[in-house]
Amino acid sequence: MKDELGALTHEWSGEGAGHKKLHGKHILIAEDMLINAEILKQMLATQGARADIAENGQVVVDKFGKSKEGYYSAILMDVRM
Repeated sequence: MKDELGALTHEWSGEGAGHKKLHGKHILIAEDMLINAEILKQMLATQGARADIAENGQVVVDKFGKSKEGYYSAILMDVRM
């Protein structure tokens, strides 16, 4: 388990990769606590991703619905939202 966690941490950190793992990706963050959303947004930025924050489910649906197809690479949602 420890080796698996280390490999995953290494992969996400981009160590030795010479580039940002998520460079150019757009991520939609569904999070109702602003501080959590901002922390996640900054973490994603360190890997080259740009993120939009949606404070509730309706905003997620609206932002996703108005985006062009393929714009968002992922949607990260607060599990208790």
